[in-house]
Amino acid sequence: TEIAGPGSGVRSTVPNDAYATFSGTSMATPHVAGVAALLWSHFPDCTNNQIRNALLHGVREPPVADPRNTPGWDIFYGYGTVNAGASFELLRTRGCVGAGGRFPDAANGETLSDQSPGGGEQLQFGCTADEHCTDQVDNPCLGEFTCDLNTNTCIEGTQSVDCDDGLLCTIDSCDPTRPIGDLCVHSQVVCDDGNLCNGVFSCDETTGQCTETVPAINCDDGLSCTVDTCDPNRPPGDLCLHVPKVCDDGDLCNGVFSCDDLSGECIEDSPAIVCELETECNLSS
Repeated sequence: TEIAGPGSGVRSTVPNDAYATFSGTSMATPHVAGVAALLWSHFPDCTNNQIRNALLHGVREPPVADPRNTPGWDIFYGYGTVNAGASFELLRTRGCVGAGGRFPDAANGETLSDQSPGGGEQLQFGCTADEHCTDQVDNPCLGEFTCDLNTNTCIEGTQSVDCDDGLLCTIDSCDPTRPIGDLCVHSQVVCDDGNLCNGVFSCDETTGQCTETVPAINCDDGLSCTVDTCDPNRPPGDLCLHVPKVCDDGDLCNGVFSCDDLSGECIEDSPAIVCELETECNLSS
């Protein structure tokens, strides 16, 4: 992906002199192709690759609220959304080379393919000025590239930001939306899930590994006829619940059952009631 165009809910012509609304690349591609044709009609001396690069240098930033949009180039929007007016102004004020880069010199064995790698690398070749090397410019975390006028390629200028603070128990990252000079974010490694029933864990500063500092709660009261559980919603120090094991269903017709304290098994204390003449047991009758 190099560039994006309007492709959702686009009104288009259909047979029988009618219109319909469609979405997809079949809608977006004609927008980009139409802008390219418009630019070439006004600047016929530019080469195809220069028009292509001028389109990429003139893009509009995609919606910042879209989580798929990342600074610089990404696989969803490419370099951004096609912008006919901005690309036109670039070509009008800077010319074909200034807006679209240098065309390969066939006499020196250079080919168009050498300067047309496509995707996120498209703007790294054929540059004539530092501003052509825009792949990283919008993301200060990645550093900035400059144009090597000897090879007309973009090379790494400033190094990418190293946010490693040397501490094993922090997660170090660079946030390009933060102010320059304060790009790094250091977040503590989270080991504990906040559930005291599972125990308490913390990060070992010497290894960076999560280790158990307080063991999991053991609620076993040693009684066979209680169901013992740990409830993390209860107050600390009173997390355990001990509920008597239920053996009897309360229906005397089925007999009476209770829990045996030694085995923890349900045993029959009174047998089920057997009625004469094959009638069913009904305590209400």
